[in-house]
Amino acid sequence: MKIEDFKTIPLSENICQVLKDRIVSGEYPPKTMLFEKKICEEFGVSRTPYREAIKKLSDLKLVEVVPRFGTYVSGVDFHEVKYAYEVRLTLEPLACRLSAERRTSEQLTELEALIKGSEALIKNEVPLLSRSKFSMRCHKVVDEAAHNPLLAGELDRLRTVCARVTTSPLREKIPFPEIVSQWRSICLAVKSEDGDAAEALMAEYIRGAINHMRKLFFL
Repeated sequence: MKIEDFKTIPLSENICQVLKDRIVSGEYPPKTMLFEKKICEEFGVSRTPYREAIKKLSDLKLVEVVPRFGTYVSGVDFHEVKYAYEVRLTLEPLACRLSAERRTSEQLTELEALIKGSEALIKNEVPLLSRSKFSMRCHKVVDEAAHNPLLAGELDRLRTVCARVTTSPLREKIPFPEIVSQWRSICLAVKSEDGDAAEALMAEYIRGAINHMRKLFFL
């Protein structure tokens, strides 16, 4: 999302979303210092909306505010990532089931387009960030198709916890074609309005992610 696209959303939410994206994508790695003056100048805002955004990021445990020293990007708590995945193992399949039962034709078209676009990149060298963005965008479409804002909000929070690991260089150990193949199967189940299959496939997808994380971090 581009900064200039934010017109009607409160300034603090605009700043929070952009900084959050930069942190979870790895653009701002752990221990990166956030300079208040620089960010205020970038967004053309006063200190108040910036500090409101930092408060939200602090609540998400993405930044740490050290009095008299500054604001830093927090480190990754790998045990918290594990706990988040355990909860996602229940909620992600539910969202996928609901999306199969409630999705619109427009949402199905969007999911199919994402998968088709990624399949075209499989033979080429795919940047790590593109891989993670692909999965995030697919999840977002599924969330919207589920038509349950409470569920979508909780899943967004949980994915934020997990994303800083899945967008790290260690993500390269998970073959991108495998990810696309799993999403292709999920998409077919959603297209067929088969809630049982969609739920089972998403559970398999999350269990696979958990197994990869355990191997990578010995959790």
